[in-house]
Parts: sequence; structure tokens; C-alpha cells
Amino acid sequence: MQKFWDTYKIHIPECFYRGLVLFFIITIIPIPVPASEKFPSEAQIFVQMGHSGSVLSVTFSPDGKYVLSGGKDKILILWDASSGREIRKFEGHTNNDVNSVTFSPDGKTLASGSRDKTIILWDIETGSIIKTLKGHASSVRSVAFSPNGRTLASGSWDKTIILWDIETGSAIKTLKGHDDYIDSVAFSPDGRTLASGGQDKTIRLWEVSTGRELQKFEGHTGHVKSVAFSLDGKTLASGIDKNIILWNIETGSTIKTFKEHTDIVLSVAFSPDGKVLASGGFDKTIILWDIETGSIIKTLKGQTDYISSVAFSPNGRTLASGSFDDTIILWDVAAGSTIKTLKGNTFYAKSVAFSPDGRILASESYDTIILWDIAAGSAIKTLKGHNEWVSSIAFSPDGRILASGGWDNTIILWDIAAGSAIKTLKGHTSWVKSVAFSPDGKTLVSVGQDDAIILWDVTAASFIKKIKGHWVKSVAFSPDGRSIASGGDYNITLWDIVTWNVIRTFTGHTDWVVPVTFSPDGKTLASGSVDKTVILWNVAAGSAIKTLKGHDSNVVTVAFSPDGKTLASGSVDKTVILWNVAAGSAIKTLKGHNDILLSVAFSPNGKFLVSGSGDGTSRCWDKNTGREIAQFISFRDAEWIVITPEGYYNSSKNGDKLLNVRIGNNVYGMDRYRSAFYKPQIVETALKLGDTQKAISE
Repeated sequence: MQKFWDTYKIHIPECFYRGLVLFFIITIIPIPVPASEKFPSEAQIFVQMGHSGSVLSVTFSPDGKYVLSGGKDKILILWDASSGREIRKFEGHTNNDVNSVTFSPDGKTLASGSRDKTIILWDIETGSIIKTLKGHASSVRSVAFSPNGRTLASGSWDKTIILWDIETGSAIKTLKGHDDYIDSVAFSPDGRTLASGGQDKTIRLWEVSTGRELQKFEGHTGHVKSVAFSLDGKTLASGIDKNIILWNIETGSTIKTFKEHTDIVLSVAFSPDGKVLASGGFDKTIILWDIETGSIIKTLKGQTDYISSVAFSPNGRTLASGSFDDTIILWDVAAGSTIKTLKGNTFYAKSVAFSPDGRILASESYDTIILWDIAAGSAIKTLKGHNEWVSSIAFSPDGRILASGGWDNTIILWDIAAGSAIKTLKGHTSWVKSVAFSPDGKTLVSVGQDDAIILWDVTAASFIKKIKGHWVKSVAFSPDGRSIASGGDYNITLWDIVTWNVIRTFTGHTDWVVPVTFSPDGKTLASGSVDKTVILWNVAAGSAIKTLKGHDSNVVTVAFSPDGKTLASGSVDKTVILWNVAAGSAIKTLKGHNDILLSVAFSPNGKFLVSGSGDGTSRCWDKNTGREIAQFISFRDAEWIVITPEGYYNSSKNGDKLLNVRIGNNVYGMDRYRSAFYKPQIVETALKLGDTQKAISE
């Protein structure tokens, strides 16, 4: 995952000024109710999105109906345990990691602890925030409700535990004693005792009523990542390095030690009847243990990355496991087999591009590129050749060739008409961040994680020149083809394409420069930075014209409109801002994405703006009104959907199987509602007119 975060922080290709592709997943969309349909007005239609980052915590609702998960994508997801369908997302945390999630005993309230140092209490029925609890000075690693639901305990990397009054949202007590990060807290079944484990290699028992430390279990050789009480409250289980230890609560002595894991144990959980213990960790396996004998009952394998969290259903028949592979698996405990996998079916919208004539959209979907017919609102071709993520794509000026750079260190030139690879270019020693064609289409420039800038002959598909630049993140050809601008470090460098001498350096940002792009007339350069600003530069003078401030976080993508009068910028703050270039002022802020913006681009006619995001969505906006027109969604299994905000859609044969209909906290498939919303003609007309309501009336 770190490789991806490096990408979105520092890589957005210059070619985005030509446009952007729509794909991936859709957020919740209110449904208009046709007169002929008996369809509840409160119903909402959405695509199963899943987590777009590692799953860090999972738990069942008290009645076993729901599974709740929290992840590195800042969100919580409520799932229907029986169908595996996603029901609702809870968004409000401001930092990537939602480390711990839990239900209140009555199942009406959710609590989540995050790296943003806060705990949020959520209303399960509405998805709204009830209270935000602030008091910790560092990441909140674990949260737990008391059995009566009146108190919440939170453990943090600030080395403290806070007991909170749920009714008032105020801190009751702060428990201090650990000498290092606290990773886990758990209430005893009677609610009188709290257990905590941390990186000081100790487990501590606390009296809840007084906050007094009752006992300290010492002598461990590793960090205590997880603690759990047995149902009778007499036994405590803890995950310590590669081992699980069972403790006698009364005496503090070791009952048993389980030693079959081959790497660090991250989570332990007792079955409701107290007979089985589940454990999971860095070795990507889950082990079910017989508490009485200490023997292994079953070893569960299926997830492809670290197991971060395990939880039993209330009846003990099902186990949920969350993983760094972005999925949750529900397991049949008796059979030791997979029941279902809870996940989304899309990849990040990292790189997209319009063909010069605006008829085709190209989007990457992990190691695959999808070509879309914009007018028809449908997929045309799939290009597959990279062995890893495609990180950057660009059309040649004549639209016949597409270049793609990838994490496999290669660039592939594609024949658009044939849908086949022409040549694979090899020269970078690390992954390719950005590719861009010269205005005449004869030359391609690429930059990689190896900080090399390489110039390629497109016709011969051969290497021309390689130089080592500064810490390069992105490149852009000037409209006259005589120079390139490269962004990186805190500066932008302008290079002479013939001599490779530095023409000038633009200095003014106070942090990394991420994207760079030229205005259509070549007189102005725009750059975005981790310092949250966009700077407009006079290319000839090398001086700053204006500094545009409005984003709350890193600016990772910028694009000029074809007439050069408008600039779009996308940020980690999840927004797109449209700027008046001449005035240097914000025109509109486009909101709707649930995660960072990775790419923005104008259509060649300047009518539309498209934005791609880490939330798995790409959205087409009307530039003048700021209204969303449609989303293009590409799935991992090659299915696709194009859908309007009103819920009308076109899709591949099985694409709409990934559409969910939510009514309250009940979720259904699209089968019975397909006739009302499968409307390819409306989608096509909406894309043509830029207005769904007009499309409906026609």
C-alpha cells in the first residue's frame, strides 16, 4: 500500500489537460420514483464499493444481523451478514486509519477510534454522527463499550486510557500506567474490570469504578497487540508476538500458551460459549484453538495479506476476519470454510485521459486499461499487458496511440484501433510515474521513481536520451514542444528539449511539487503542491503570477480548460476547485468524493470536467453549473456501469448485479427494479446534453 500512497502524493501526469476518464464506483444516489413503480421514496441506489484500503477492525452486531468494518480509507462500512451486501458507509474521520470499531450492547450506536485522535459515536439507522469525543493526544487504537452501554473505553498511543460517559460525551477518568503505546482494551463481562495491553509488554487490569490499577502482568517478550475476556470473565487471552497466552485473572498466572503462528498475532477472540479461541496475524492465517486442550481445531487460509481483526458472531457459528487485502471474509466455524467475502469490485481511479477528439475515454483498472465510448456511455475495448498497476496514461495528439506507464517499470505503446500493444519500452529501473507526448506526437517523455527523465522516439519505439533530474514527480511538454517542465522537490525545472540544459527553475512552493501543466498558449505554468497551494507562473520571466489558496490539504492534480481561462485543481481534501485564471479567484468547489482526488481533466470541448478519486469513483461534472452528470464504473471482473445521479444506468451484462438498493438498513439487489432504471438511452442523451432531466423529457 505504501507504494500507492507515494503515487497519489507525488504523481499526476501532465497529460490530464487533454481530459480524463470516468470509471469505478458510485456513491449513494437518491432515486426518483417513476409513477408506474411502487418504490419507497426513501430508497437509495448505490454500487457496492467496499473498502479502498486495508481493513483494520471487524465486529458483529449484537443480533448477528450486521458486520461492521473500519479501514485505512477513513471509513466504516455496515454489511448485511446474510447476503454480504454493503448497506451503508460512515464518513467523518479525518485521518486514514479507523483502527477500531464496535457496537453498543443495544446495537443502536457505533463507536470508532481513529488515527485522527478522536472517537466518533454514530447512529446506525441514519449514518450520522452523534458525538465526536476528543481528549487523546495521539492515535486511538482500541475502543470498547461497557456491558451496560453507558461507558466507552479508549486506548491510545498517547499511553493513556480514557473512560467516557456515552450520554454526555465527556471524559470520566483517564487511566495512566502504561509506559508505551496502548493497542487494545476490553471490558470484563460484568463491566467491573478493564484489561489493556500495550507495547510496553504488559497487560494491566483496572477497576472501572475507581480507575485504580488492580494488577499488572509482566515478563512478556513482545508487544501485546490484543486482549479478550472469556464469557465467564475468569480468563484473559492476549496476543503477544507470535504467541497467544491464556491468563488466570485471579492469580495473574499463565494457564496455556499457544505457539503455532509463524508471525506476530494481531487479534484474538473467544467464541460465545468460551470453548474456542480464534487468532489471526501477520502470517495471513487464522487459527481456531480448543481452549480445553490447547490443540488446533482448524487453520483458515484465504486472505492474501495480514489478518488484522477476528470476531465471532453472537451464535458462534460464523467468524469474521478483516485483512490488509481490503476484504472481510465470513467463515463457517464448524466446516472451516469460506461463506462469503465482503468487498468492493473496483480499483482506484488513478489515471484517466480523453482522446483528442473527445470520443474515447481511457481509464486504468489495476493492470488493465479500459476504452469507453463517451457518446454511447459504454465500454469498447480492454487493453491488458502490464503486470502491475498502470500509473499513467496519455493519448498521442492524433489519437491513434495510447502510452501507459506502470509499476512494472515499463511503458507500453498501444494501437487504439486494433486494441493491441505495439511496443514495450524498457529503461526505467523503478516504477513509471508519468508519461506525456510531445505536441507533434513524435516523442514521448517519462519519469520514474528512479528520478530519471527518459525521452523516447515514438515511431521507432526506441530510447533517445536519459537524464537524472531532481526528485521528479511529473512532467509536461510545452505547447511548442521546445521544452519540458518537471515538478519535484520544492521546485519546478524547465528543460531545453534539445540541449537538456536547465532554462530556469521556478521556486516558491514550501513543500513537494506534485503536478505541473502548461496553459494552452504556453505562457503560463500551473503547479500544485503538498503545501496546499496552486501557483501560476510566468514561463518567460520565471516568476510567480498568483498563488491560489483554498484547499485544506495536498494539491495532487491540476488541469487547464482548453481556452486557458479556467484551472481545475484536485486535492487530498476530497474537493475539486475551479479557478478563474485571470482573477486568481475560486469559481466553484465541487464536493461529492469520499476520498482524495487523484486526477482532474477537461473534455476537449471544455464543456465537462471529470475527476477521479481514491474512493473508486470518477465523476463527470458540468463545468458551468458544477452539477454531476454521470459516473463511469469499471469492475475487477470486466463488468461496468455508467449511471446518472438520478439512478438511470447502462451496464454490461452482469454489471448491475453490483448495484444495491437500500431502504433503511435493509439492502436488496437490483433485480426487481431493473425495468425502472436500466435506461441506456437516457444515459446516452444525458451525456450528450449534459443534463439528465432534459434527457428524460426528450
